[in-house]
Amino acid sequence: MRHQSNPRKAFFLKFLSIIFVIKEALILITIGYGLFFLINRDFQMLKLTLVSCFMFWGLLSIIFIAAQEKCVCGLCRVSPISKKRHCQKHKNAKRWLLSHRWPVIFGVLIRGFYTCPYCGELFKNRARLAKYADEKSKINKYKAFAKNKKRKMKKSKVRNSSNF
Repeated sequence: MRHQSNPRKAFFLKFLSIIFVIKEALILITIGYGLFFLINRDFQMLKLTLVSCFMFWGLLSIIFIAAQEKCVCGLCRVSPISKKRHCQKHKNAKRWLLSHRWPVIFGVLIRGFYTCPYCGELFKNRARLAKYADEKSKINKYKAFAKNKKRKMKKSKVRNSSNF
């Protein structure tokens, strides 16, 4: 891992990823409810559902646009979750569900690291690094404790066998 994202940037990336997932799910929910009310010919509920979902989607879009300026790639200075048509993607940029955004979102939310689709650099969350460092130090301390305990047991067996 060459680069680490600071905690503030990691927070905004997680925040933007969650908002993006909610926005995409909201579109699917709107289509599903819209078709349900259209089939049942309940036009009053259809209007209410479409207007409320559109307003909520608009609010999330405004929050998404305002927050995306706070998390940009350290090298190329482009937000990895934003959709920039004029920016050229890296030759090794991965696509998932017809978008370059989903691998970044999956990486931020699930794995804790992501690859920028524009410059191809790998970024890792510092909070996760600290967590894994603590876990490794605990494991190393336990291994040292177990090794020391085995040595003491061997020494005590040798002393006990020499007494007879």
